Amino acid sequence: MENIVGVIRGIEKLSCFQELLVSTNFNDVLLQAHKDSGKAMGDYKIVIKPNMMVFINPDPKKYEPTVTDKELVEYLIVHMLEFGFGDISICEAQHDVGTMLENHNVKFIADQIGYDPQGRYKIVDLTLESLPFRYEYVNKKGKIKTWKDTVGKTWKEADFRITFAKCKTHEHDWMTLGVKNIYGCFPSTNKVSKYHIKNEVWDVTARSIRNFPVHFSFVDAWVGSDGF
Repeated sequence: MENIVGVIRGIEKLSCFQELLVSTNFNDVLLQAHKDSGKAMGDYKIVIKPNMMVFINPDPKKYEPTVTDKELVEYLIVHMLEFGFGDISICEAQHDVGTMLENHNVKFIADQIGYDPQGRYKIVDLTLESLPFRYEYVNKKGKIKTWKDTVGKTWKEADFRITFAKCKTHEHDWMTLGVKNIYGCFPSTNKVSKYHIKNEVWDVTARSIRNFPVHFSFVDAWVGSDGF
């Protein structure tokens, strides 16, 4: 199936997002992947990874430009539910900020942002379901190597993975976008020392994508931010 990059501008957020779903053939990609799986729709596991963990504004009346717009994420979920898919999860993992703040876990942050599952989807903390995993990758000499790390159970077992990043700058990685958003799936809470110092973000993220391919990538640029 042809890969399409779509960019939609307009004055109404949700209608623009619907136009994006159409222009990028999202429905066709999802339904073809499901057909190829041979699974029943109710058993087909879909996971969405938004940006969530740098949420810093507790006032729900003020727009938070550092995390993926939850209205867009929930709109996408409702859209998929209308097809009959019934196993949908939103996932995130804890990171270094959580070691400095009380209650900074995925469920708490999701509640603060305003996610409201109501039985439609699950909120998953990948840190709490961490599993050991040997990632296969190709080294600079072209040889297959393995790297020991961890993976969240939901991300590992998903049939269809969606990254839904926020358009924002980053002091180390320039722009977060889709690839940097996937890096956030690693369950470890000491990401700075483990991936920025002992390894390189680009390398470990490439290993993640090689072993757990991402099927669709969205970037929420309705309102962006320059860092925090």
